Amino acid sequence: MGRHLCWGVCLALVVVTVCGTALLAAEETGSGAATGQEQITTAGPEKGRPAAASEKEKAEAAAEEEEPEIEVEVVGKKVGEQPVPSLAPSPGEVITSINAAELEATGETNLSDALEFLPGVSITHQGRRYETFVNIRSSSAATFLLDGALISVGGFAARTLYSLPLSAVERVDVVRSSSSLIYGPQALSGGVINIITKSGKGKGKGVATTSLEGGSFDYYRSGISVGQGPADKGLFLAADYDTSNSNLEFGGRRLQRVFLKSDQDLKGGGAVKFSLLSIDGQRSFDVWNEEWQAFAKTGPAYWGMDPFRERLVSLGYTRPFVKANSGLDLVAWYRSRFHHNFTYGGPIHPVYDPKKTVNPFYDEVDDTIGGDLILRLQAARDHYLRLGMQTYRLNGYSQQFKLVSSAGDLQRQTPSSTDTRLTGYFAQDEWTISPRTHLFYGGRYEVPMGRKHTSTYALGLEHELRRQAILYAHYGTGVVYPTKSALASNPNLKDQTSDNFDVGIEKHFSRNLMGRIGWFQSAISNYFVSYLKTGGDPGKSADYVQVQADYTQSGLEGEIKGAISSIRSLTYFANYTYMHQEVARMPTDAEGRPLQLAVPPKGQFSLGVRWAPNRRTRLALSYTNVGDRTARSGYYALAYPLDGYGYANLTVSREIRSGWSLNAGINNLFDAEYESQPGFPRPGRNFTFGLSRTSSME
Repeated sequence: MGRHLCWGVCLALVVVTVCGTALLAAEETGSGAATGQEQITTAGPEKGRPAAASEKEKAEAAAEEEEPEIEVEVVGKKVGEQPVPSLAPSPGEVITSINAAELEATGETNLSDALEFLPGVSITHQGRRYETFVNIRSSSAATFLLDGALISVGGFAARTLYSLPLSAVERVDVVRSSSSLIYGPQALSGGVINIITKSGKGKGKGVATTSLEGGSFDYYRSGISVGQGPADKGLFLAADYDTSNSNLEFGGRRLQRVFLKSDQDLKGGGAVKFSLLSIDGQRSFDVWNEEWQAFAKTGPAYWGMDPFRERLVSLGYTRPFVKANSGLDLVAWYRSRFHHNFTYGGPIHPVYDPKKTVNPFYDEVDDTIGGDLILRLQAARDHYLRLGMQTYRLNGYSQQFKLVSSAGDLQRQTPSSTDTRLTGYFAQDEWTISPRTHLFYGGRYEVPMGRKHTSTYALGLEHELRRQAILYAHYGTGVVYPTKSALASNPNLKDQTSDNFDVGIEKHFSRNLMGRIGWFQSAISNYFVSYLKTGGDPGKSADYVQVQADYTQSGLEGEIKGAISSIRSLTYFANYTYMHQEVARMPTDAEGRPLQLAVPPKGQFSLGVRWAPNRRTRLALSYTNVGDRTARSGYYALAYPLDGYGYANLTVSREIRSGWSLNAGINNLFDAEYESQPGFPRPGRNFTFGLSRTSSME
């Protein structure tokens, strides 16, 4: 830990120096504050070039000297284009966005890991079935949207984030506050990850990119993406093949992915957007390490999915009314998933024992259809209404297969239903009290399957202070419903509820530097706690004990983002999150021992620098440091202490000739040894290399 802290301090000093330089530069130039996205450019050839030079040399020199544009986004303000206008954020929400170039600069090969550099976001790699959980302020109840489709319905929704091709992502908006009422039933409890994909608009007759990548752990990826269309309509296609092994003894993955999107503006200001995502793959064989086996008094366990399939189709439609800012929006979506799972207690194949019930295989199958219908209405000059309905229905089942002979014969068991459905109605009013003060308030009424009807509420405020500062406050109540499998284990489970607060201020110090600091608190009642009973089968949901607890979590967040025009196109970011947890009610396990909740790290900070010395070269360094914490595995009733860790990723990209680029990356630069979940150590230093070709189809 000491070595990681030293590296973290060194990187922090670099960023502090960078920030100081930016402030001094702003004071010297007298630059004003930005009110939206600003483009910062510095230009001018180096002095001392020979007077006589050929036209070719002049062109090459100009290409080397010309600075790329730098975009500095407003922290926490209204973000870019949404699948439909109704999904735009509400006043008072705390939002950080990351675009495609910034995702690539993290050096990560999947979307989940790339998000860990954002404030308040932590990633848990359980290892089992290559599962990755995205937590916002340590909550695992985040709502996931993909082009407006609610993909967090059903279990293990984060698999889609892990599997989604990065080449298809235009931008991700992470809403950490207790969010508005329009995103879904859990948005006010766990935040929102809103994924916006590429459309192909503005690409003319077409731009195609082919790429090959390889690296440590037999990592290999080949892919192609094509975008085409004028400014008012576009078509985008991405397809790739991705495979790698794991740092664990029996880990690995294989993915084949296709993404297609059509985006067309209609006459009169309307729009229609259609997208299709297809994922086929296999994730297999991860094993607990020996230290965890000794702590949990268990033997090795092996899991996998082979095959798994996911299909997602979504449609977004916008019809404007004559009145400004008014219209009707529709988002409809369908998702189908199939996972064939296997779980062995070891060795690597199931062993038939007639004295025991052996269920090494089970299938998870579900089909979900859902939609949002939202009316936008500028009721008055100072009132903007959003009225809508959201509904979804999941039909699914889980089915066990019993091993009935030493020859490997299997017997199908009775399938267990995982059906669920929900309909919600919501209304919210955004009221412009004065030119500088904006308020929103609203409520949501939900009708879940087999549960009592519930209501949630939200209230948000933004007030613009002088000198380009904004004061914000937000309050919301949230609800999370127990799953059908959890209710099968404990029919007396209550709905998990929460009261959530956010207060803070954000400011533009100059046109090149902006930041935010805020306080948050969530009071959680009836939090779901699950663990495997003694001697239970990890593959059987009925063998998990379900109980509930109460706790309060509060903390501070700070972030800055900016650019230094005097250091040749250098941008940077830094964020820090402090969290504190107090437990009010804690149940005991079947043996009378008090259960333990996972305790989030008190401190987590991230730093990053992106530098483009010329149009052909880009470098990026990203670092995150997570403090000591305790973690829980769903297979054991007690918490397990984990040391803090820090790791850095370095990426370099160079255009070697027109359209051809080489890229290289070193992940976990300092070869840190750490775990984000007990029993599953993360990879040490590893490398990636790639070659890409971008060409015009004109």
